[in-house]
Amino acid sequence: MSKLVVVALLASALTASGAQGTNETGQFEYRITRVDIHNRLPGVHPNTWTGATVGLAIKNTGDVPVQIALLIESIKLQIDGGVEFTRLSKESVSGLAICRGYTVADCGPLSKDFTVLRPGRSITASATLAVRMNGQEIGPVKWGNVSGTLFVRETEGGKVWLEPLTVAETPVVNNIR
Repeated sequence: MSKLVVVALLASALTASGAQGTNETGQFEYRITRVDIHNRLPGVHPNTWTGATVGLAIKNTGDVPVQIALLIESIKLQIDGGVEFTRLSKESVSGLAICRGYTVADCGPLSKDFTVLRPGRSITASATLAVRMNGQEIGPVKWGNVSGTLFVRETEGGKVWLEPLTVAETPVVNNIR
C-alpha cells in the first residue's frame, strides 16, 4: 500500500472518529481550539518567515494519571495546498512540557518534571510554528492537519510509551492580508 493511500485512510479515520478538529485515541482526546496563520514572529523578517499558532486541548480519557511531554521536533501543521509548518524553537510551546528527544529512552529520565494530567482532566497549550516562504504568499486556506508525538508515563505504574498526536481537517484562519 502506498504512503499516499495510508495517509488518506488515516485522515479519513481521524475525521470520522470525532468532530472536526478533534481526535480521540482511547487514552487522550485531542482538540485543536484554533489555528491562525500570521506574520508576527518575534525576531524574524515577516517577508521571509510565516507563522502559525496552534491552540491545543488535551484531555486524559484514560483511568490513570500520566505525565506527558511533547516531542518538540515532532509537531507539524500541514495546510491545504501542501505547505508544512514546523516548530521554530523550544520557546514556541507553552502550557505543556517538552522533550528534545525522539524516543522513550531520550525522554524517560526527564519525565519526573513533565506535565501531570489526571483522568477526566484537560490542559490547554499552544505552539507557534513557522515556514520559510521568502516573500511568497500562502493563499486561501480552509483547513490543516496537525501532527506530533507525546511522551507518556503512568505516574503510578511507570509504564512509558510514545502516543501519536493527530488531528485532521481542523479549520485554519489566514490573518495575512
